[in-house]
Amino acid sequence: MEAVDPIFPGYIFVHMDPERAAWRCINGTRGIRHLVMGAARPLPVRTGVVETLIASLGVDGLVRFVDPLRPGDTVRLLAGPFAEALGKVVSLDARGRVTLLLALFGTQIRAEAARESLVAA
Repeated sequence: MEAVDPIFPGYIFVHMDPERAAWRCINGTRGIRHLVMGAARPLPVRTGVVETLIASLGVDGLVRFVDPLRPGDTVRLLAGPFAEALGKVVSLDARGRVTLLLALFGTQIRAEAARESLVAA
């Protein structure tokens, strides 16, 4: 049997209009830690996050995360000193680090980057 861990322990997703809903009472709900806040207001989840979670549900009701990056894929760095540089994925590890060969200065340079700082090119 595989290990099952909660993705967002102590949190729920709530569909509401914060201008009209009595959202403060959610923080007092048993088992809920608190709403994610910004500037004294609940922060909305980016469009596509909940839809992606729902689309990732298996028949058993568990979310299955599949990393679409594979060794050999071309990626673009989103941040850092080499932002916008293209590279080839060499390997991915369980910590979310990706080893790349970056095309820089007319040669290929081996580098590591966080998975979230890359996008498929």
